[in-house]
Amino acid sequence: MNSTTNQPAADNPWLNVTAKHPYNVFNDFNHESLQTRYFTSRVIEHWLQEYKLDGFRWDLAKGFTQNTQCGGSTTDESCIYQYHADRVAIWKRYYDTMQLKSPGSYCILEHFADNNEEIELSNYGMMLWGNNTFNFQEASMGWTKYIQF
Repeated sequence: MNSTTNQPAADNPWLNVTAKHPYNVFNDFNHESLQTRYFTSRVIEHWLQEYKLDGFRWDLAKGFTQNTQCGGSTTDESCIYQYHADRVAIWKRYYDTMQLKSPGSYCILEHFADNNEEIELSNYGMMLWGNNTFNFQEASMGWTKYIQF
């Protein structure tokens, strides 16, 4: 950790110095790093086997990419929304780890990316979380001017 900037050091084997996407919450893992892959796989294994979880819901799943070179910047939503083969490979790798350590475990992604990417991940066996209740929650609070049914 770089104590003067409160950011990870440039040689940190797990974390990016700065986030690669606009969904960052605190430090951003580099899921292309072999050390991060190993760490994440070990965490998956531990929680599935030690605590007998039936799976995980992964928030901010769209942020599991290092690819921000699609004509945008790290804060360009349209760039991160696009299909990312590297992100698909990351999720397939983690899903395979889950199935190896606990066959039939659930992998639920809060993803919100390009439909082609979501279809590919769904066809691979992952579930994608969607916010189907937003309009109803708004209506229940009396904010009907924002509702589009």
